Amino acid sequence: MNRFYRSFQGRSEAGRGRRLGLLFRSLSSERDSSLVENLRLESFKGPVISASKRALLDEKLVDFFKRNYDRVEEELGDSLGKASFNMFRRDLLGIDSRVLRRVGRLHLSDVERMLKDPHTQHDEVFFDGMMRHARIFFKSSFEESVRNKFVADLRQPHQLYPEARSKKRKIIYHHGPTNSGKTYTAMEALKKSKNGVYAGPLRLLALECFERLNRAGVYASLLTGQEIKEVPFATHTSCTVEMMSVTEEYEVVVIDEIQLIGDPDRGSSWTRVLLGANAKEIHVCGDGTAVELVKQLADICGDEFEDHSYVRRTPLTVKEESLEGKLTNLKRGDALIAFRRQDLFRLKHDIERTTNLKCCVIYGSLPPETRARQAKFFNDPDGAFDVLVATDAIGMGLNLNIGRVIFSTLVKKSRDVGMQKVSAPHVRQIAGRAGRDGTEYANGEATCLEAEDMDYFLEAMGQPPVPLEKAGIVPTFEQMEDFASHYPNSMSLAVLLDKFVAVHRVEKNFRLCSPRMNDFMIIADMMEEHKSLTMKEKFDFLMTPVNFANELLLKNLARMIQEYSQLGYVRLYENGRIPDELALFGRTIVTLHRAEGHCALLEAYLFLANTIGPAAFLDYDQARVIRKQVVDYIDNLLWEARYVPPRQSSAAKESRDTNNETANAQEQEASFQTMSLQ
Repeated sequence: MNRFYRSFQGRSEAGRGRRLGLLFRSLSSERDSSLVENLRLESFKGPVISASKRALLDEKLVDFFKRNYDRVEEELGDSLGKASFNMFRRDLLGIDSRVLRRVGRLHLSDVERMLKDPHTQHDEVFFDGMMRHARIFFKSSFEESVRNKFVADLRQPHQLYPEARSKKRKIIYHHGPTNSGKTYTAMEALKKSKNGVYAGPLRLLALECFERLNRAGVYASLLTGQEIKEVPFATHTSCTVEMMSVTEEYEVVVIDEIQLIGDPDRGSSWTRVLLGANAKEIHVCGDGTAVELVKQLADICGDEFEDHSYVRRTPLTVKEESLEGKLTNLKRGDALIAFRRQDLFRLKHDIERTTNLKCCVIYGSLPPETRARQAKFFNDPDGAFDVLVATDAIGMGLNLNIGRVIFSTLVKKSRDVGMQKVSAPHVRQIAGRAGRDGTEYANGEATCLEAEDMDYFLEAMGQPPVPLEKAGIVPTFEQMEDFASHYPNSMSLAVLLDKFVAVHRVEKNFRLCSPRMNDFMIIADMMEEHKSLTMKEKFDFLMTPVNFANELLLKNLARMIQEYSQLGYVRLYENGRIPDELALFGRTIVTLHRAEGHCALLEAYLFLANTIGPAAFLDYDQARVIRKQVVDYIDNLLWEARYVPPRQSSAAKESRDTNNETANAQEQEASFQTMSLQ
């Protein structure tokens, strides 16, 4: 039944209708055949009510369902609720009085009384009748729904963390714009503690805080999915938020970028550490959009809550004039923002061709070390680089000496809806990177390259922040294990996740991270045939950080799952061959993209080794060495990568050349050869 859930969402009205029809026929097959036959024999030979009254009754039924959909969904789930309502609606409008009494405990006199006053609502009567309908006509699905409601109940996620609930915690919220000192204050409290942990959204931030703590004489270890650095006698830990322990006891915890608790992809990780942090004192840092939500979650947990507000230490001026599309209006200290890799290199090429300025480049799929080096080159006041060309990856995680942020566009591609305008909070976050205290760019500015973007830019910068209402949540391993225990062992994880999504329940302060669950289902499909994996092992594979546009990574992840299931160990490359060198030829953007894909594969291998245990990942040490080689290669290639401007007169030739280059690249993906970029 619940296999219909995912494909039902997001369809057009006609598509949803067709899908509901399929669902209806699927669920109808569960009706008791003798009861169906009896109903047909006993059916009234004429209409129970007149056509006009039937239309009025149908209108009342539809209004009832719209008003009570949330209640129906909570009791039956989305799919079963809709199917039960449609069956109840059909029978109420067309079956005789004996069937009405048997199915819904209704009499014709009840129906007639409902129709006398068209303005009176009869929600309880309709609801009771529909629920009885569900119990009779969809017996097995109804019983499954009732059972699953309890094991898929996410309404009290704070109770999943007994260690945290055993103490009275103090949550201190530091909120303010970029460059306001909020994180500095929280880190000072962490340094003074006997033991503690910093949890941030990026490996870059975890590495920065790791280095900051150790420079201050506070021994700290580093823990990310891809890298572990254990420092002797360490009392503190700097980690990514997904890797933070909720069982180890700390005196102070710092959770950075707390507003990401509402993110549809990763929000559940912030919810987990906020509710589960086993500490006396928890400092959360971010903008002000999550203040009320965090306060409500603190109340649910019985924790004390403090709210500390900060103001920007340096001014940010929102310019009302664009650069009129002229790259010659750029100057040293500018950051030009685009949202696609090819646009970055096009802009870099055009800037360096038409001006005397040299560009650094930062975008999300670059390795963290490469991004940090590019930031270092850009920040150097005596360096050779003048302008930063970057995506929204600069929005957090890097300290940058930016004097002016300039948007080359305000449209970006979304994984769900295609091209759309950059959200107002995102625009403000990126613009806020301009201006940094203690540098020559203390006074920041923000504007657009093109005049046509200025109206939306000014509107976005002037909008007040919208408070977050819901924290993201996903089921824990323990919940899924409990849920799976109610089904046959042969049921696949993908089907179990599908069923969980269909029947889960959350409170008003929470929402299921649907994109994250969809990612889980894609990886779960890879494990369909591997029955020997335990639920814990399957869950570990689910957590692998994956860019689903990286075909090389997806192909090798499926192979790793197969090898682990069948052999009990995993090699980095197929057939266990560890190439010595890097087979990446040329200096083009295609080559760079391929190198980044290989780096992501290496990082996924290291993540799984650190999560499941390095003993089963035979090439763990080699993977670390090769990853360093690839990162160094990317560092060099980033300066050398050529952007070839399209020429209309030779479009066909360019297309052929690109296809040939891509084909050659694919032939070389299986092996590595080091090459020197002279």
